[in-house]
Amino acid sequence: MRTITAFIRPQQCDQVKLVLVQLGIIDITLSDVKGFGRQQGSLQQYRGSDAEIRLHRKLKVEVKVDEEMVAPVVEKITFAARTGQVGDGKIFVSPLQKVVQVRTGEERVELA
Repeated sequence: MRTITAFIRPQQCDQVKLVLVQLGIIDITLSDVKGFGRQQGSLQQYRGSDAEIRLHRKLKVEVKVDEEMVAPVVEKITFAARTGQVGDGKIFVSPLQKVVQVRTGEERVELA
């Protein structure tokens, strides 16, 4: 199994959730995060004066999928999250080594 973590613009959330559900993915974790990448800071107007925004609000989307679903999930997230502007986000794919069910203590070890 793999963990797919995507950092996207918050306004793209509905589109990304829709494509994931269409792929049959029902376990989705969403978190509000702040950060920056290539865009660094930006100059914006706040109450009539210029203010430099160093951290940008993003949405962190996490899903766990089988190996064969990685490519279609990454493709669909990329399509749904893209606006064509700097700051659209990033997608990371990582191996998932172990899953523990909190309620039962049942462990599922994944082969990487």
